[in-house]
Amino acid sequence: MRGRPLRHRIGNGSVFGYGGIMNTLVFNSRSAGADVAWVADGTVLVCRSAEVQDAASRLPVLAAEILDEMERTYPDSRQPDAVIASIGPGSFTGIRAALAVAQGYALGAGLRLAGVAVDEALAVMEPPEPGYTLWTVIPARREHIYLNNGAGFVVVPLDGITGLPVSGSRIWLTGAAAESCAGLLSGRPDLHLRVGAVQEPDVMALDRVGRARLSGAIASRPALPVYAEEARIKAGTVRPAPRA
Repeated sequence: MRGRPLRHRIGNGSVFGYGGIMNTLVFNSRSAGADVAWVADGTVLVCRSAEVQDAASRLPVLAAEILDEMERTYPDSRQPDAVIASIGPGSFTGIRAALAVAQGYALGAGLRLAGVAVDEALAVMEPPEPGYTLWTVIPARREHIYLNNGAGFVVVPLDGITGLPVSGSRIWLTGAAAESCAGLLSGRPDLHLRVGAVQEPDVMALDRVGRARLSGAIASRPALPVYAEEARIKAGTVRPAPRA
């Protein structure tokens, strides 16, 4: 099956399509669970999901079910050309479990493995409007968030986001913590906010970015969990940027 060859622009400005990779096995770790999917030339042929409480133990089973179904339903299909996995940031238990299964399958089958970060996938699903700075915000533990405002992910106290200095006045918030952050930032008169509708990546977005990474259209990165250091700020200690 062939899907329409979509093209997208992601955060670093790279434009990409599907390239020469036909079949991928995609592992998606989400806050509510996990997905495993077989994607053929941009079309999801088979997808299985697990709830968060048993996602780690179910991932190998889901992958085996998908491979069995592909063999039954598409007998002419061969093994995937590559494996793609979410690398977070987020729940390290879920991400590590998904990556362990993805790494094990890729190693055993002799396939390449591509890691895709949450901000990369979300930017493909819903690119910010021109003139807006993209902020990806994801819930972390103990009333903190993971924030990437273009300089990489850091961990920030949720109530400390109001004091962050901002380059420019137009902010496009995306991610599972976007609504919470928008509510806190709405009191800053120097900012014009837009909140994206997408909260978490899907397997199609991971597939698109992963294919681009494997084809060399965007920079490579290790297929390892994204670690974010705590930003050197404290809640309420940084004043909002002055109005222009």
